[in-house]
Amino acid sequence: MRLLGKNKENSIENLSNGPGTEVGTRMFTNKYLIRLLWPLFVEQLLVFAIGIADSFMVASVGEEAVSAVSLVDSIMMLLITIMTALATGGAVVVGQFLGQKKEAEARKAGDQLLSLIIVAVMYIFRKGLLPLVFGNVEPQVMAYCNTYYKIVVATVPLIAVYNAGAALFRSIGNSKIAMKISLLMNVI
Repeated sequence: MRLLGKNKENSIENLSNGPGTEVGTRMFTNKYLIRLLWPLFVEQLLVFAIGIADSFMVASVGEEAVSAVSLVDSIMMLLITIMTALATGGAVVVGQFLGQKKEAEARKAGDQLLSLIIVAVMYIFRKGLLPLVFGNVEPQVMAYCNTYYKIVVATVPLIAVYNAGAALFRSIGNSKIAMKISLLMNVI
């Protein structure tokens, strides 16, 4: 995968004022920062919209199902936040290598962003995790929690791939692609 695009608009050289940048001048224009940040806001809104859509879909099943979805989604939001933070931290390292014109090291760092250890732990310890986190909830709510949790944990590897890819695209200045993929996921 080539991290530096051929498109001059997204190239690392085009992100700063160049080698002769004077102290006290801005490296990035406000227009560029807005162009980079607005897709992030939309993407995060869409991430939370998935949880709301889940609750709407199970509302016809009953209160227990809505409770279960809400409880499991709270764990999933924590997990997604942790994965996003790890991917973003890794993308910082990638960005530093790209800034130093070390593409080989950037590729190696990018390859390490994806770790499925969290997924394995979440699945293996699911029977103890749900009662530990939620305590003594109604038996029907816990049954729905177990069912919904198994379904949602199966999607976590895909979310991990998405977070790693989105962080890498952000590190090269292309945050729109992550927003478009998030929009597509919400539509699906």
